[in-house]
Amino acid sequence: MKTDARTFAGVNRRLPDKRGNFKMQNNLYSSVKLEWYEVSHYIEKALAKVLNGKTVCCAAFEDAEYWSVRIMNRRLSVAELKTLLEFVKADDKTTEDSIPEDSDSAKFIGMRLSSMLLGIALGAHWQECYATKNALWLIGINFDSTYKTDIESKLCLAGDTAVDSEKLLSEKEFRKLLYSNGGDYNALVVTAEQNRKNYADYLFWNYPISDGKHTGVYFVLVKEGIITVPYNIIRKNSFEKFILSDIKLCTASDIANYISEWNKFSDTLSKQLKAFKESLESK
Repeated sequence: MKTDARTFAGVNRRLPDKRGNFKMQNNLYSSVKLEWYEVSHYIEKALAKVLNGKTVCCAAFEDAEYWSVRIMNRRLSVAELKTLLEFVKADDKTTEDSIPEDSDSAKFIGMRLSSMLLGIALGAHWQECYATKNALWLIGINFDSTYKTDIESKLCLAGDTAVDSEKLLSEKEFRKLLYSNGGDYNALVVTAEQNRKNYADYLFWNYPISDGKHTGVYFVLVKEGIITVPYNIIRKNSFEKFILSDIKLCTASDIANYISEWNKFSDTLSKQLKAFKESLESK
């Protein structure tokens, strides 16, 4: 768990002494670092308090001074935006920034409203925020009550969306459904349909190079973790035909090996493609 309320941010200030000369003074501010999937999770919690249905969020960095939240599975109506603004007791500027001028719905929530929703979900307020590509820093943060994160190991990252593994199929359930639906790629899509509804993502990823035994594998999120679903045959209409007996729950070491092999494959192919490009350009 990377979120830590006991992290401190140091700020250097030049302050004048009694003679008017300036000297550096270090000030420490309590701060929290939230990765973007954690921000997404907390915004979803705040939205769930006032909106009906599941709203899948993806919080993301735009630049150091601005971030926003994209709604992945639907659009928010103006009526829903007004409900959110009333919920956070928004000021005129936040209201102006949040209501679209030329549409009756929105795909994004701006930074001002998103920050207020985040503060409600955390039960906190802060002096400054600083956005990076990987995380949002909340600096000078104070909590309304004792801070206790609810980002637990059951939550995992899919893009910048937090996925609650407790709501996923178990490995046993996944195997059963994949088999009963035909055991091929089309069956995988059907089996993962609930993930698409909940998270706007099927939560499986193709690894199209050999692991030494199979032509390729799919990584699939299940309740217990990440499993590999291997295949050797690709058919015209049903695509990959899976080898159900070789489905395996991954360890961190397994994933490290997949990363290593992928990097070797990618580096080799990239070098060759560059050579092809240079050869064609020289003619």
